[in-house]
Amino acid sequence: MLAHLAFWDETSVPVIRTMFRGGPVLPVEEWYGGTDLEVKPGEPWPDADTHNAREARWARPRSAAEVLQRLARAREKLKAVISTVTDEEARGPIGEQWSGETVCRHVDGRLAQVAALGAGWPPPAAG
Repeated sequence: MLAHLAFWDETSVPVIRTMFRGGPVLPVEEWYGGTDLEVKPGEPWPDADTHNAREARWARPRSAAEVLQRLARAREKLKAVISTVTDEEARGPIGEQWSGETVCRHVDGRLAQVAALGAGWPPPAAG
């Protein structure tokens, strides 16, 4: 679940910057925190279940701390890109399709589930 959340938070960066703002396509290395997005050039974008399954595969061999660190980095990127959304953009497609409030509520709900299981949040600081 945590890798799933990290992926969708990471994805907010290219969605807002490119799809909604028309900016240049961001190289995967600049936004994806996993090891292999498993999408070849020219292939259609996979459905959500395909992404979620890939992220589960990514997370299985990793420690909880590593997965939580990825989520923390992704969450900071999400908050940073949401903070740049103007009032005008929020009234348009970004607000309709990628509302920061909706995204953060989704993540917060999932984090509450994890905390209830005893995994803890936030992760320890890297260092």
